[in-house]
Amino acid sequence: MSSRTYYIEYHDADRLHPFGYRLPVEEDVVLLGRDPSAGVRFYDDTPTVSRRHALIRRHEGQYIIEPLSQTNSTLVNGQRIFRPTILRSGDEIRLSTDGPRLGVIFPRQEAAAGGHPPVGAADGGSRVARQLLLWLSVAVVAVALGLGIWKITDLYSANRRLDEIEAARLDKQPDPAAVTAAEAATPQSETPSGNPYSAPAPADDTGGGAWDIQLSPPGDPSASGSPSEAAMKVADKSVYYVMALGFEVTTPDGRHYEIECGNGEGQIPGWSGTGFLLSDGRFVTARHVVEPWYFIDGSGIDDEMLSLNMLASNGGKVVAYIGAVSPTGDRIMFRSDECRVDRSGDQRKRTRSGEIVRVAPTGARDFATVASGRSGGLPFSPEASRNLRRGTKLTVLSFPLGLGANSYNDINPVYGAATVAADGLQEGMILTTETAYEKGSSGGPVFVTDSSGRLVVVGITSAIAGRSTGFIEPISSIR
Repeated sequence: MSSRTYYIEYHDADRLHPFGYRLPVEEDVVLLGRDPSAGVRFYDDTPTVSRRHALIRRHEGQYIIEPLSQTNSTLVNGQRIFRPTILRSGDEIRLSTDGPRLGVIFPRQEAAAGGHPPVGAADGGSRVARQLLLWLSVAVVAVALGLGIWKITDLYSANRRLDEIEAARLDKQPDPAAVTAAEAATPQSETPSGNPYSAPAPADDTGGGAWDIQLSPPGDPSASGSPSEAAMKVADKSVYYVMALGFEVTTPDGRHYEIECGNGEGQIPGWSGTGFLLSDGRFVTARHVVEPWYFIDGSGIDDEMLSLNMLASNGGKVVAYIGAVSPTGDRIMFRSDECRVDRSGDQRKRTRSGEIVRVAPTGARDFATVASGRSGGLPFSPEASRNLRRGTKLTVLSFPLGLGANSYNDINPVYGAATVAADGLQEGMILTTETAYEKGSSGGPVFVTDSSGRLVVVGITSAIAGRSTGFIEPISSIR
């Protein structure tokens, strides 16, 4: 094999290749699809793979995947892509949400050039933050004054990881001239528009009464499986990227401060999560997305939230400003104190220094809702959420660590999945196994696919323990 050889690894067996088979590729361009000329060919037993589904192109030491089909999606590491995207060694490609999976293994000397940003993307999730800050109706100013024991320190170590990811994305942006040359050399797709990089228009095959639904899904949801492309596209529109923008802090002696989230002098890091719109107009996320300072349990992030918790638990007040933006560009702004949450299970404890804190224990209700004034959101079923059967397949949409929020004009939730581990609720939660959504997915909607193929919300992502155990807040909790 030459030094230019790379491998496509089959993560699902097909009629010709067993699981794990590595197909060597030496060509600079390889087509994936059911077309007889495809270098990675599929057959009629994979109907969700298009004739010309996607291309992998080698260009100046980088490997770029280009989605061609507007009928069936292309996913990289669970995230749908709509334009040429750089691959790195170890990435997983999926042809449709329930289609075959392929891994890519690139030569060592070329794999280092890989990355994940869509070709031509101008900015990372930080651009979303700047856009949302412009919409903030209250002028949030930085505070550089000492607050004694109330001093606000770094809030979330996970957010620092997000900053690192975004910085790495920007550092690895391909040269614009090279990108232009790569796009110019790309053959026309099979779509009528002739533009293989344009995002497909959201499909809504449910008719004019798309949201005039029964709250309980018809049929037995335990028999549900993978959702259709059309159902996924409909659901995407109501899933929002959520970011903390700033705080209002009032100390016990009445002093009032406003603090901006960011990375500049006098600012504090914020955090991100996921939220979604229900068909009754409520916007839903996890409680620990809007007021994480109550969720301290001795882990590494707790010290960074402890000062906020002490302030809120000892006569002071903390209010977070939250912004959310959807793939359609819809924006929702709200304050944490406008949300309906359940603090009835919180426990008052003392720190080693004697300060009182209020803590949401394991198993506390982890939801937050606020009226949005919107219409046309997601159907949901409280009844189904209480009575899921073991083995039921679940679909999850979210923005783990900001992934999927590539820029203000490129927001698409990441696809995930899980399997119900036990009948009904376990200590008030939906327990899952085979949990294939990323940590950092908090607040995202969890769906079953009903007998008509529609995605119906049954829960809210809350926590992951170990390697595959997930805890999901049932949607019945928010009644």
